[in-house]
Amino acid sequence: MSYLMAITGRRDLSEDVFQDTWVRVMEHIRGFDPGRSFSPWLFRIARNLAYDRMRMLRWKSRLGIGTADPEGLTIDVAAPGDFREGVVARDLASSLLAGLDPVLREVIWLRFFSEMNYGQIAEHCHLPLGTVKSRLARALDQLGHRYQNLRGVAHA
Repeated sequence: MSYLMAITGRRDLSEDVFQDTWVRVMEHIRGFDPGRSFSPWLFRIARNLAYDRMRMLRWKSRLGIGTADPEGLTIDVAAPGDFREGVVARDLASSLLAGLDPVLREVIWLRFFSEMNYGQIAEHCHLPLGTVKSRLARALDQLGHRYQNLRGVAHA
């Protein structure tokens, strides 16, 4: 569920995709190779469904049928000390990550929240290693700019 939250940025959308993922697993379980690991297969299904759903929402938004607003992003960050500091850290992380493109938010989540290395991320997302590194660099650069803008507004 937290992986889907990292991709979609919306709890309601993540819950829908989570349910759809398990329906898809049940529909296609006969196609699963028991000699392989289940987790990558499951996450690939979830990832594909999440991106499909977000494309559909963007398409509907362009037609004026719905909205693609990524409200509701919440990322659980371990509290660095007391409760108040934890709430501030979580809110800051949520606001910084909310504006990122989903593919950038995904690599950030996989690298720093799931603690995957570059090779694992590349394998997980079926991407070349260079693409993973460039997406991570772009994401960190955007997060840095967003953080500086937030600090500039706070101190102005």
